[in-house]
This record gives sequence, structure tokens and C-alpha cells, in this order.
Amino acid sequence: MNCEVGDSQYKRVRIAILDTGIAGPPVQRPPKLVTSNWGHLVECKSFEHSGVWNKDSNGHGTHTSMLLLKVCPNAEVSILKVVERHGDSIDQKAVSDAIVYAVEKGADIISISLGWKYDNGHLKTALLYAQEKHVLVFAATSNDGIRDSSGMMYPARAHNVISVDSANGEGETSGFNPASNDNENSKGDRFTAPGEDVLSAYPPDLEKSGIKRMTGTSFSTPIAAGVAALVLEFSRQPPLGLDPNINFKLRDMDVMRSILHTFCSEKKEGSRGFRFLYPWLNLSSGDHASRPYGGDANDLGSPRFDVAGAFVRHLRKRVDPNIGTAMYNRLFSSDTDKLNNF
Repeated sequence: MNCEVGDSQYKRVRIAILDTGIAGPPVQRPPKLVTSNWGHLVECKSFEHSGVWNKDSNGHGTHTSMLLLKVCPNAEVSILKVVERHGDSIDQKAVSDAIVYAVEKGADIISISLGWKYDNGHLKTALLYAQEKHVLVFAATSNDGIRDSSGMMYPARAHNVISVDSANGEGETSGFNPASNDNENSKGDRFTAPGEDVLSAYPPDLEKSGIKRMTGTSFSTPIAAGVAALVLEFSRQPPLGLDPNINFKLRDMDVMRSILHTFCSEKKEGSRGFRFLYPWLNLSSGDHASRPYGGDANDLGSPRFDVAGAFVRHLRKRVDPNIGTAMYNRLFSSDTDKLNNF
């Protein structure tokens, strides 16, 4: 499926969410938010014993899935059910199989709002496969704070996963996050997103209103994954989309981490290494009177081009000194003065 910005089309970002499924027809009555977003669901499947992905007996998966689409409403979402109820014993083989399936079906991002204390060989192999195929993986850290000596849960603590902690609406880190200053939890800057009393969809069978507020790193994780999806989406639009290599590089975990760190987050005072994600810092549309939002791709004074140029300069320093050259040549090949500015 494609989206449009201005006169250009770009491929939608695809995100796989591993959770308790989603409340959906014809198996289960869906909340309104699910009904209105049903067309965004692709390549859905169950990997647990029920074999039914469109039934959520717990509500956890419905809540996280719609949070993701609130952040990145143009995304495609692959619902991969790996457990019947959040908190049940998790078959790690089911999770690893779901990761491999997501990669093979074209996911750009995988969001995992679950975890356990111990590493697992199957899952390590699946995460390596995702990394090799340039699929970004986000995972929730834990809700146990300092009460659990094991600290950050697996797979969040894996080196090739972007771990996500919780914050309140003001960006202050939640007290139930694992500590940030010990060997088990040291991964450099750790990203936080809203995870306290977050409102999203919920199965009407379990909550008559079809919405509910929930708290935990489980709910900050799809928000963080959605922010990364916005970055990838922006890289597929003009002007960055004129150089496909930019999008490819942004699907490297270390590169995405550096983009989130530099352009999409701020460190709160006293947060001890936690960085709160603010996607609107640089990914806002700028002047809403302009079309497309943010100005034209080749307008050097537009918010769209300013952010695109900043991305390219950052990638040139960290990844490839020639990245973006194809973009600038296609835009300004007949305007030497503009081309020489870069």
C-alpha cells in the first residue's frame, strides 16, 4: 500500500506488534478505534495455541496496537498474537517464530511489549535475523523498578534492540522503570515515552466504553516504535525519498538510535540517562497553510527541507560522507548555487 504527499507516492511503513492479538470481526466485537483502522491491518497471524489473532481476551494487544496507529496513522500494522493474556507464561519459540515471520513479510519495525528474565537461543537467532535484514526492534524494559534484581527484561536488554522505558505526561521518568545506572541496565541513553494513564482502545467485551487508560512500559513501547515509524515515513517522502539509500540506512538500529537521540528526544533534568521522545521537535508539519505540509521538497526555506537537510548532514558525519548526493542532484542539478550549499 502507498501513501501520497504532494504529487509523490511512498510506501507505507509496516510495523509488526507482538502481543495478545486484537479485538476484531468476525470473531470479537471491536472498539470504534479498531473499526476505523481495520484497513491498516496486514499479514496478521496467531502463533499461540488458539490460532486466532482477531480475538483479544486480555485487551493488552488492542490497546498497544491502536496506540501505535495514533502516533503513526499512515502505517500498516501486522498483528502477531504470541500469548493469550498478558502475564501468562510466554512460549519464547512463538515469539521468535513471529519475529522471523514479521521480517519475511516485510516489516520495517517490530514492537514487543513483553519480556522475561532469561535469554533464549531461539530468540537471539531471530533478533540477529531481524538485524541482518535491517528491521528495527523495540521492546519494553520492565515495570518492576528496583524491586527485581534482574533489572531490564529480555529482549529489551539485548544489544540489538532499542529498549523503551515509561514517562509521565510531563516527560518525567516513571518510578517503575528499571534503574539506569547498573551493569544489567546500562545501554547508553535510554528512551522514554508516555506510559502512565495512557488512553487507547479496549475490547468492548471487557470495557463497555471501548477505551481504557493503562500504565506501564508496555504502552510506551508502541509509542516509541511509532516515532521511529514517523522517521522512516519522512525518509520515504520527498526530498529524502529521492535517495532510497537514506531510508535503508535509517533502518540500522545504531543509526536510528542516533536520529532519535539527536532530533526526536530531550534529556530531562535529573533523569540519569533517560531521554524523552518528542517527535514534534523536528517532525511537525510546520506551516499548515502550506501544501504539502511543511513546504515543498525543493524549498530551501521550508521546515520540510530544513529537517531533511539536517538528517542528511547527520548521516554524512556518522554513516556515509556521500549520502544524499543523489537527492541534491535530482533537485538542484540545474541550480549550481543551491547545489553548492551542500
